[in-house]
Amino acid sequence: IDVLRPETGWSKVWATISYGWESLDFYRPWAVGDSDPIQIKGPYLDPLNPQTKYSSALLNLFRFLIQSPEYVLRLQRHYQMFRESVDRADNRSHSQETNRIENRRKHLRDLKRRRRHPR
Repeated sequence: IDVLRPETGWSKVWATISYGWESLDFYRPWAVGDSDPIQIKGPYLDPLNPQTKYSSALLNLFRFLIQSPEYVLRLQRHYQMFRESVDRADNRSHSQETNRIENRRKHLRDLKRRRRHPR
């Protein structure tokens, strides 16, 4: 979750919060080396993305917000919508590439056919 503000043109990231709502078992396969899946369960500041001096306070605010089951469901729905759009885009680009290749094959077959049977 990127925390943005309209006062900065929605372009400055004030905090980057990751939030794992699945069970610990869900995260175990992603645990690398000695890392504990508990580290990616729940909300935390993402160490690989932008943070500011306000990030900790924004994380605390987020922890307060996720006490509401309705808010958590809203986040999960938005995440699902995002995943579906990514999957559709992947399928479209795969389809487009498949169509491009198939159209190229048809075109080449037509060229070969024309060469064998001149008019």
